[in-house]
Amino acid sequence: MQGKLFIEIKNKMDLQIKNAYQTIEMAKASVVKPNDLIPIEPKDIQIGVIVWGVNDEGWYWHIIEEVHNPNSDCKTYCADDGCRYGLNGKFVENLSTID
Repeated sequence: MQGKLFIEIKNKMDLQIKNAYQTIEMAKASVVKPNDLIPIEPKDIQIGVIVWGVNDEGWYWHIIEEVHNPNSDCKTYCADDGCRYGLNGKFVENLSTID
């Protein structure tokens, strides 16, 4: 493969990746906070679970990508933003109310 062809392929894929990230961000921004949030418990710490929290800017959410120590208050899991979080001040949707 010639370098020029590689650059053309790379540029095309980079644009597709950029467009995919924009689509993901728009979808994430449209997520509405559930009305039935309950405090998170160690049993809730599973890959793929959406966890809600609140800070000075308001409510936010992230997705659990790695489970570290479900019984730890400070380094329970790693989220899709690459940060580690604990249980304090975190909530999950009350799945027992979902049909």
